[in-house]
Amino acid sequence: MEGLFAPWHIAIVLVIALLVFGPKSLPQMGHSLGKSVTGFRQGLQDAKEELSGVMKEAADTNAGHGWVLCARCPRSYRDI
Repeated sequence: MEGLFAPWHIAIVLVIALLVFGPKSLPQMGHSLGKSVTGFRQGLQDAKEELSGVMKEAADTNAGHGWVLCARCPRSYRDI
């Protein structure tokens, strides 16, 4: 397999990390990295839910006014 993330590339990085940080600190680093990724995913989910709520609220507020919310449409097409 070619590419940036070939399995042997990952193996080399892990061996270098083991040599640099030692076997005692790697589990702690993995744990903190896992918590960081979990926090990032939760933040993305929260932002997605908030954006959905705002878009739904905007659609409900503007329903029946004769115009639509469309990010791809030029301004002249938004007022129908």
